[in-house]
Amino acid sequence: MKKDHYKTLGVAKNASVEEIKKAYRKLAHKHHPDRNKGSETESEKKFKEVATAYEILSDSDKRRKYDQFGDQAFTDNSGGWTASDPFDIFNMFFGRHHRSEQQRGGQDLRTELKITLEEVLTGTKREVSYNRNVQCNKCKGIGGTGSSCNTCGGYGQVEQVHGGFFRAITTCPTCHGQKIEINKKCEECKGLGSIKDKRNVIIDIPRGIESGNQVRVRGEGEIFNNIPGDLICLVKVEPHSVFKRNGQDIECVQNINFVQACLGAKIKIPGLDGQEIELIIPPGTQFEQHLKLEGNGLPSVKGKNRGNQYVKIHINIPKNINSETKDLLEKLAKTI
Repeated sequence: MKKDHYKTLGVAKNASVEEIKKAYRKLAHKHHPDRNKGSETESEKKFKEVATAYEILSDSDKRRKYDQFGDQAFTDNSGGWTASDPFDIFNMFFGRHHRSEQQRGGQDLRTELKITLEEVLTGTKREVSYNRNVQCNKCKGIGGTGSSCNTCGGYGQVEQVHGGFFRAITTCPTCHGQKIEINKKCEECKGLGSIKDKRNVIIDIPRGIESGNQVRVRGEGEIFNNIPGDLICLVKVEPHSVFKRNGQDIECVQNINFVQACLGAKIKIPGLDGQEIELIIPPGTQFEQHLKLEGNGLPSVKGKNRGNQYVKIHINIPKNINSETKDLLEKLAKTI
């Protein structure tokens, strides 16, 4: 026996689209399985019938065919018709996720931390202090007491139709998504639904981190519906007075004199860890030649191996020389 879709929605055959929507809204709320715990089978059956009736009667083309041919207009070659998922129709109408409403959680919070290049080498820990909003326990985040919102039927969202065919799901303008109309503000949160919570959190910054990377601390953001957001820390590495970073490699400039460049030498230069490193200057070293100290750079976040330290050579040329030095240089020039 075929169902009379008009009777299912409780509307007349000449009902307007708005009357059909109003009827569907009321019945979909009434028979939604999430609101009828303990009688899911019967409520789901009615819920499907209501959704099927709405799917056909809310569409002008389907409604015209139904009025003319009945359900026969929608049967396929096998004699059956597969309607859309009733929960998809409900979701599209009310802007809801499948079956159960997805609870809104707390917002993520952001902060910025500055560290030194030495701290990139070793890793570090920093304590940050901040205020976050947490859900008011007294009013459970609602902001007060009141009754179910008549505009959205307690769902926090409404459907708007533009141009007769374009549908948009928006936050309810009456309750602003809170689902109830507040009659009395909460004394604890003054109607805000949240209160301030001061936090002190230790941020563990891993070695090898790069400027612009983020460190996420789970559960330390704002809290709503008992679902916490995260604290996201943007790390910025401050410029170094000696070293320039290039990924895992670091570079510094070292001045040597003309004789050291010609004859070669062994000198001590600083490392990023504060220790002196022996650098061998090969004979005939040229201006701005790069010498490599393997493994003296920075580690990666994921690995233990360090990059390299590159030393760019600058050669000091004396501006003022005495007569003795001048004679030696002239003899050297003739030799060269």
